[in-house]
Amino acid sequence: MRLPNPAILFLLSFVIIGAAAQARGDKINIVVFDATLVDTSVEGEVTGENPADVKRLALITQQFRDGLAASGRYQVVDTAPLAAELKSLTDSVQHLHDCNNCELELARSLRAEQLALLWVQKVSNLILNLNVLIKDAASGKIIKSAFVDIRGNTDRSWQHGTGYMLRNRILVD
Repeated sequence: MRLPNPAILFLLSFVIIGAAAQARGDKINIVVFDATLVDTSVEGEVTGENPADVKRLALITQQFRDGLAASGRYQVVDTAPLAAELKSLTDSVQHLHDCNNCELELARSLRAEQLALLWVQKVSNLILNLNVLIKDAASGKIIKSAFVDIRGNTDRSWQHGTGYMLRNRILVD
């Protein structure tokens, strides 16, 4: 007997969880800002930005947004209206998680109740750490904080770490 694809089971679990959450009440408006990379690896110092890592940041950002939306607990707010402002901000501040709560006003301008900040710290091509902060947009209070270690710098390892984070750290009560 052939077992179902784990990715399909993962998404199906979010649909079931989402149906239960919808029965409980309204969804929380959340803005998920694009994931950033804190590259402290020797490779990063020598060669600079790795296009594969940039692609992976976009990949896990979308996976995180999709996972929150599929849970049924959240309505993910589009960041497109802030594209120019975010670009200008990231030209002066490397990471939103280090900008002294500048992300709060951005989230409030999108009428988001909560915001999520994701970043990956790359120590080497073997050791990476995925970090997530979910904050209340009005007060700045941290609602959830989580991290997972990732072993290996591949699309699959980043996605696996993100899925694990969602299932075992973020979407658990």
